[in-house]
Amino acid sequence: MLKTVSIKDLGVTAGYGLFETLRVYDGEPFLVEEHVERLLNSSRELSFPGIGEKETLIKSIYRYVEQLGRPSLAIRISVTFGNEAEAAAPAIFFSNREIPYRPREYEEGIVAAFSPYRKNEYSPLTFHKTFNQMENILSLKQSQEKNKKVKECIFLNTSGYLAEGSKSNLFFGRGGVVYTPAVECGLLPGITRRRVMELLRRQGIEVMEGKYRSEELYESDEVFCTNSLMEVMPVVKVDEKVIGNGLPGALTQRALFLYRER
Repeated sequence: MLKTVSIKDLGVTAGYGLFETLRVYDGEPFLVEEHVERLLNSSRELSFPGIGEKETLIKSIYRYVEQLGRPSLAIRISVTFGNEAEAAAPAIFFSNREIPYRPREYEEGIVAAFSPYRKNEYSPLTFHKTFNQMENILSLKQSQEKNKKVKECIFLNTSGYLAEGSKSNLFFGRGGVVYTPAVECGLLPGITRRRVMELLRRQGIEVMEGKYRSEELYESDEVFCTNSLMEVMPVVKVDEKVIGNGLPGALTQRALFLYRER
């Protein structure tokens, strides 16, 4: 693995890079194969130089976790495009950080807000984890300047349909059914999103993918977000609207239990 990145690398100068973030539980990288497969698929679809074989990358991840002492934390795999014209080779590197979510947030739920910006469902970059995260970061930062309690920002797409969170996928429940925006609405097809959908369906819970307006979110019984680090996070308020009874809902709690059971 390369340990340095050239300042002429397009990953540095143009945000031309890919990444994956996954959670390590007691030294075990969870769903590591799925994360590596998505990284490799994105590299092919976005014409990145070869970044190695799946098995080799997985072994490198395990070695990295082993070197850290096999803790429970988050690790990120980053891949830069390089810059052939400037003789800057592509780079693959790992980094780690603590899990930022606390038990109290799962017990009480978090506050979200709608982003003032729209997610572009026509951009190929929307469907991949790229270095270019400024829109997501800016949306969350501006929302938090208005309300310090906001922990997540929700995007509509250019047609006004629900898309995704600034760092998560979005779900809402109504009448015992779970709904989530379809991928074509302009969202990252999250690995945790897919796993939660599978787990709920195995329990006989109906999960619907489609095009939904913000009003349907406001009128839902419960809302939750998913990603590899937050797992399944209840959302109890969006902007000034309390969702349901203002507490984590039964479907949300069920989804979190099933996910953690795995």
